[in-house]
Amino acid sequence: MTASARKPSHALTPFAIKAVSIASLGGILFGYDLGVISVALPQLTTRFNLTSTQQETVVSILYVGGSLGAVAGGSLCDFAGRKLTILLTDVMFITGALWLATSQSYAGLLAGRLVVGFAVAVSGCADVCYLHEISPPGLRGAIVSCNEACISLGFLLAYGLGFCWNGAHDEEEDVDGGDSWRILFGLSSVIALVQLLGMTLGNMPESPVWLLSRGLVSEAETAVMNIYECRSLKEARVVMAECGMIHEALDLSSVPPLARRHSRPDGKRMRELSRCGDVETVIENELEDSFSCAPYTNMMEREQDHESVKNSNRESLRTLVVDYNVMGNQTPLHNSSSSQSRKNPTTNVLQEQLPPENSRTHILYTELRTYHRQAISVTFLAAAQQFTGHANVLNFAPEIFRQAGLTDSSAYASTLGLGVVKFIVTCVVIYKIDGKNGGGGRRPLLLGGMSMICVGLLLLCVMFGYSNNYDENDYDPSLAAKAVSVVGTLGVVIGYATSFGPLTWLLTSEMFPSETRGRALGMSTVITYACAAMVSYTFLSLQETFQNPAMPFGVYLVLTLGAAVLVYFGIPETNTKSPDDIQRCMADMVLWKYFSGGGTASSRQPRQSSLELQDLSKGVVC
Repeated sequence: MTASARKPSHALTPFAIKAVSIASLGGILFGYDLGVISVALPQLTTRFNLTSTQQETVVSILYVGGSLGAVAGGSLCDFAGRKLTILLTDVMFITGALWLATSQSYAGLLAGRLVVGFAVAVSGCADVCYLHEISPPGLRGAIVSCNEACISLGFLLAYGLGFCWNGAHDEEEDVDGGDSWRILFGLSSVIALVQLLGMTLGNMPESPVWLLSRGLVSEAETAVMNIYECRSLKEARVVMAECGMIHEALDLSSVPPLARRHSRPDGKRMRELSRCGDVETVIENELEDSFSCAPYTNMMEREQDHESVKNSNRESLRTLVVDYNVMGNQTPLHNSSSSQSRKNPTTNVLQEQLPPENSRTHILYTELRTYHRQAISVTFLAAAQQFTGHANVLNFAPEIFRQAGLTDSSAYASTLGLGVVKFIVTCVVIYKIDGKNGGGGRRPLLLGGMSMICVGLLLLCVMFGYSNNYDENDYDPSLAAKAVSVVGTLGVVIGYATSFGPLTWLLTSEMFPSETRGRALGMSTVITYACAAMVSYTFLSLQETFQNPAMPFGVYLVLTLGAAVLVYFGIPETNTKSPDDIQRCMADMVLWKYFSGGGTASSRQPRQSSLELQDLSKGVVC
């Protein structure tokens, strides 16, 4: 087949669309299970006579399970594979949902929520990895971002069903609604079952990237042929190269990061190389071929990394080529630059092994010390996004609206409105997040969203704060006050959807190189769930302790204002910048000059020469 007749690798085939649709159901499950407690909690409180502390526990226990799932999720995905992990999370979703739907006690609720929380965190890892690795590079960002939209759609679905079952009740009627809360929890198992059957009966393949990382080359080629509807094995290999699958697979392999930066041929490729003759010619050709299909997002990044990557990989690749020929009992390649290697290839291999300072532990320590500003920043962002109180606004939305004087039907209708707005804003932000469609980049969105959160929290403080002796039974606010409460909660939801929601994970991925990016994302996820559990567990307690609903919102307002100040003085624009560019920009910012020894140079060996770094730094706008 000619190149012109071959379908472009950036095109979505019908099979790929089906695979993306089925995998994206995990995002809907994610959002539904997070949002359903908001509309089910009032009924649970009535059914089980829950105290405020027990209500907080029912909400926060999901995040405890999420913390455990975040710790295990990445390792499970890498060990079992993306597809099998998704199937396992579907089983956990079904188990947790049925457990909740049939619970007869408070303890049963906690056990079910813990299982669902674990599944939510693991699903968030597995679904994103699967979507990323089966998507064409040109559409990868949009497809992965669709998962965030599906999460918002899951929230909307939960709120919509809650309104249908509970919103029709008048305030005099029993808000218990019979067993409708059981139906709400049980519906999660239906979504999970649809995904489970779609992945199995629909013959969805395993991620080609994961298969390649395990050396299953034939299986990976078969998966690519199915996803991209390739007509020949040769065409599948071309698609794998164009999509950068081999390079992504190297990031999952067991080779130390500095030895697999961009290029490490598999066994089949080694056999091809072994027939070529001269070592130096083989290495230069392989480096150039490897770099030509590396998944760079822009030409500037490609040009900056070109020579430096080739230089850093040349010695490692030479070791791998010679090592393959020695261990595979092949005829040693002729090295035009070393007669000693021709006489004793084994000695050459031993001499070229990576030194102890390139071990995993040393590399991790070096990267963390080098990128300590980024590590502090992502830890701060992971915690700050929860201390805005956004999770509590969503989890306790009907209760907040009832505290503001709305009837039960109005409270559920307003909660549904939050879900609609969250979904719409999320879709708009996904469209504009790269700054190509008028978005302006990451930093303006982050600061603008945090400012909106502060305004929303301030309105809620004003709404509830003027009464020092708040009594819900005697509280009869005006229509304007009720409107202020709705606008305040909308401000928090919209602000979060334009800032922390999409940007926390994006900034984390952009601040770190590929060697440490996975660990950074894992650390950030664990911190996020732990802080969410803490915030959810203290919301009603703060209101009761101070006898005023305004108190937690006041705390969130102060913390968010402080976070906005730290972001303004400590986090630069990251769009189109490499981790090293971001590091240099951070060193020049006010916060790090005072708390991190000023704009000192990095202890990490630069990828470019000093002259190249000087030239590049002139073109970096912070």
